[in-house]
Amino acid sequence: MTTAATSPTTTSSAPTSSPTTAVRIGATATLLGSLAFISTVAAGGDLSARESFLLPVGIVGSAIATVGLAVLIWCLPAFLVGVQRWVVAMVGAALAFTLALTWFDATAIVGIASTTTDPVFDDIGSSAGVSALFVPKSVLGLVAFAALAIFGRRSGTLGRAGAALIGLGAVVFLLPPYPPGLVLVSIGLLVAARGTGRDRSHANE
Repeated sequence: MTTAATSPTTTSSAPTSSPTTAVRIGATATLLGSLAFISTVAAGGDLSARESFLLPVGIVGSAIATVGLAVLIWCLPAFLVGVQRWVVAMVGAALAFTLALTWFDATAIVGIASTTTDPVFDDIGSSAGVSALFVPKSVLGLVAFAALAIFGRRSGTLGRAGAALIGLGAVVFLLPPYPPGLVLVSIGLLVAARGTGRDRSHANE
């Protein structure tokens, strides 16, 4: 009677690189989309606010940022495995409200700008209802990304540079426009993903 020898199976304890890759893709998209939107300020120096929102580079940039935010909302829970769940949930909520603004800039505001005059558009933009749209993004962004910078650093998920950039982004998130804060947070996530990828490659050597 012979017994078949079975070779032991080895499993790697290192986490999969899929979340890291997804974070890189999402953060790159949000960074490029935000920079494209910011470029409309320089490109539209002689344009009214209404006309600047009709610039194709801003519309495309907001659409790209929307896709990037959707990717980050999907992949960050798996990437931030060492961070408290309530922090991850708040980060997801902040990104979701930011996504609502980028989608609004890529779609609804284009329709409004296309069918109104400059004075009417300015009145709509300065109304209390429109101003209120920025409050959840600003408040959640401040609290969520400040918490992520602190607890992500403590858990070792974020390096010093990534935590510093995300923490600074949390403060800048208080500004009504989404791009400045999202630029800093995106760069911070890219730095964190780069460090995580390097650590995982060393662990597999």
